[in-house]
Amino acid sequence: MAEEKERIARESSRGAHFVVCFVGLVLSFSSEWLLNYAAFPVFDLVYFWTREASAVMGGLALSAVAIFSFWHPDAFTSRRILGGMLLALGLGAAALAAGFAGGMPTALVCGAGLLT
Repeated sequence: MAEEKERIARESSRGAHFVVCFVGLVLSFSSEWLLNYAAFPVFDLVYFWTREASAVMGGLALSAVAIFSFWHPDAFTSRRILGGMLLALGLGAAALAAGFAGGMPTALVCGAGLLT
C-alpha cells in the first residue's frame, strides 16, 4: 500500500514538473517574441544595432557559463543563479534607462544585453 502511494506521488510530481517546464518554455518564447516586436524597435531610435549587439553579448555570456559550468559545476547553485539573474535584471534596467534618457548607445546595448 505504501509503495502504491509513493508511485502515485512520483507520477504526479512528474506531471507537475512537466507543466512547470512547459510554462517556462512558453514564457521564454513569448519574451523573445515580445522583445523582437515591441522593445527592439524602440531601441532603434537610439542605436540601430542594439538587437545584434545584445544577441552577441548573450551568446558570449551563455558560452562562458557553459564552459565555466563544465569545469566548476558546483559553483552553480540555485541561489547563485537567482542572485545573478536579479543582479543582471537590476543593472540592465538601470543601464537601459540611462541609455534612453541620455541617448547613450553603449548604455543601451549593455542594458539590453543584461536584460535579455
